[in-house]
Amino acid sequence: MTQSALAESAISSELATTSFAPESRTIYSASGAVVQSTVVAGRVLMRDGEVEGAEEVLARALERARRLGLAPPTASAQGNSSALA
Repeated sequence: MTQSALAESAISSELATTSFAPESRTIYSASGAVVQSTVVAGRVLMRDGEVEGAEEVLARALERARRLGLAPPTASAQGNSSALA
């Protein structure tokens, strides 16, 4: 298959799957704000806009960011550092 034929095939495939399929237009034009639930491989990751365990994940991410110097220290750590200074 020539390069031109490959390009035409790729364009045709893309047009068939996104541009003209109403379901694709709906899905790809929507924002994350319209998502209520997410299921991946049979596992519910988000239900009614709530992610189970999100607080724990955010707390762990913030702690790691602090260790890397990418986030402000906690209030208790600020008090300890000013006492040491």
